[in-house]
Amino acid sequence: MIKAGEEALRSSASREALNYYQEALSLYLNKYGDTADPEKLKMLEKNIGIAFFNKGEYENALTYFDRVLKRWGIKPPQNKILIRLKLLFDILKVISHLYFPSIKSVRIPDHRDNEIFDLSWKKAQTLTFVDPTRHFPELIGDIKKILGFDLRKIENGYNWLSGGSGLFSYTGISFRLSNRLLEYTEGVIDNNNYKELFTFNFFKLLHNCMVGNWEDIQDYDESLLDHNLKIGQFWEASIYLNFYVLVKQDQGEFKVVQKAIKKLSEIADRYEYQVARTFQLTRETSLLTEYKKLYDAKKKIRKIGIVLY
Repeated sequence: MIKAGEEALRSSASREALNYYQEALSLYLNKYGDTADPEKLKMLEKNIGIAFFNKGEYENALTYFDRVLKRWGIKPPQNKILIRLKLLFDILKVISHLYFPSIKSVRIPDHRDNEIFDLSWKKAQTLTFVDPTRHFPELIGDIKKILGFDLRKIENGYNWLSGGSGLFSYTGISFRLSNRLLEYTEGVIDNNNYKELFTFNFFKLLHNCMVGNWEDIQDYDESLLDHNLKIGQFWEASIYLNFYVLVKQDQGEFKVVQKAIKKLSEIADRYEYQVARTFQLTRETSLLTEYKKLYDAKKKIRKIGIVLY
C-alpha cells in the first residue's frame, strides 16, 4: 500500500495516493495498535496530509500536518499574549536580518530539519485558505527560524522569503518590507531552478498587483508554469493565474483572460485540484458580469457553491 501510494504521489494521482495511504494506516493500526512505531505513523500521516494538500482539501491536510509536526515537537503557542509577543520578536529578527545580515555561521540542516521545513511550508500554504489568523504569526516565526540555516541546503529555502513578501503585500501591512524581501530573494535565487523562479515570479506578481504596479505585470511563461505543474506546484500556479486574470480583465485584455481561465480549468480537470476549479468559476463569473450576461453569471455562482460545499 505504501509503495503504491508513493507511486501515485509521484504521478500526481492524489486521490489514489490518499486511498492507498489511508488503507495502509488503517491496516497498520489494526495490527499494532498502541505499539505502533512512531516513525511509521509520522510517515503515513505526513503522506496522507500531502495527498489531501495536492487535492486542495486543506482542512483535512492541516489536521494531518499539525499532527505530524506535533509528533516532531513543533507546537505553536496557544496563549494570545505569548503569540503577540513572539510575533513582535520574530518580525524584528527578520527585519534585522534583511537590513543587517548576520556574520555568524549558519547551520546546515539535517534530514529531519528538511522534513520539518518542507511540511511547514505546505502547512503555511494551507493556512492561507483555512486559518489566516494562524498563517501570519506562524509564517513569520518559520521565516525567522529558517534564516538561521543555509537556505541553499533547505528545500523551498528561498521560497520562504518570497512567501514573506506575499504576506506583507497581500495584507497591506508593509509594501516596503514586501519589496525588500523580493529584492533579497531575487539576489540569491537560482534562475535555473524552475521551482524557485516560478515561486518568485508568483509573489512578485502578487506584490505588483497589491501595490498597483500593473504595468510591470508581464505575460506569464507557460512552459515554466507547466513544468511546475508537473512537480505538483498546484497552489502557486492556481493563485498566480487567479491574480493574473484579475489584472488582465481590468485592463480589458479579454482574450488573454479567457486563455488563462482555460488553463485553470485544465489544472482542475487533470489534477483534480478543486482550488483551481473555484478560481476558474469565480473568474468566469466576473467575466460574464463584465459582459453584462447576468443570468449566465448567476448560474456560474451556483456551480461555485457546489464545488465549495
